[in-house]
Amino acid sequence: MTTKAFRFAAQAVPQGEKQWLATTRRAEEFGYSTLLMPDGMQLLSPLPALALAAGATTSLRVGTFVLASRRRRARSALPWLSGRSMSSARSTKTGTSRC
Repeated sequence: MTTKAFRFAAQAVPQGEKQWLATTRRAEEFGYSTLLMPDGMQLLSPLPALALAAGATTSLRVGTFVLASRRRRARSALPWLSGRSMSSARSTKTGTSRC
């Protein structure tokens, strides 16, 4: 029987650069495999924030909890997401919503 690794993800919202970097590093230190960030009208854009998080850590995967489709279309996010995945050995996780 083969065993599969069980991974945990954390979800966070940046309040400022120093707080965000500390949160991402803490998530990695605690052993989380992925850091997810929601997208919403009152929140900062998750794409640059997650790029900053990926650059501040060594093994943490990053991704969106959900991209709000009314705010940004999936097609416009694809070049950023593919570039982020290709420039890193880590994967990017993304969800989309039509809310």
